[in-house]
Amino acid sequence: MISMLAVMFALGCDSAPTDPTAHSFAATNPSGFADGKLRCFTGGGGKCSVTATGAKLTVGVGGWAGVYYKNTAVGGLAIGNVQQMSFTYTGGPLAGGSPRFSIPIDETAGASTAPAYAFISNGCDQYVVDAFVCEVNYKNQTHTGWAAFAAANPGYRMSHDIPFVIVDQPGNFVITEVVVK
Repeated sequence: MISMLAVMFALGCDSAPTDPTAHSFAATNPSGFADGKLRCFTGGGGKCSVTATGAKLTVGVGGWAGVYYKNTAVGGLAIGNVQQMSFTYTGGPLAGGSPRFSIPIDETAGASTAPAYAFISNGCDQYVVDAFVCEVNYKNQTHTGWAAFAAANPGYRMSHDIPFVIVDQPGNFVITEVVVK
């Protein structure tokens, strides 16, 4: 997956999910997002368009598309303090873990290196990907959910890089109700 991210940036995504311009939400925004708008990123011929309620992602062989919020309120937060990470989806076909959350993790506070990613894939609940219900995969570890991941790694923090939802297998999906807080 990390190599896929490197390819994404080398090819020049429409919008990078690691936007360094702003690392926090407005504290007064209860939804957890500074402007409440999803942003798209694509590569390899993938397509993404934001709709009034979410985003439509269309991906062919070798392509990818995804969504993220420009600013995240979770950067630097201990992973055990994350309140919610989930999204809903329709479409298909499901393959290779797509669609899934890619969550950047810093194993040490104040890390200055690129984060490792935790992945929360489809398949645990029809049409919903929820970090607190679905398996969390991190490096060579698999945890029954976010609480188990946090308990096993109490020193880990959410990276200031941006969590995102990605589809990197051929298919057509509508992503809605993305929550990261």
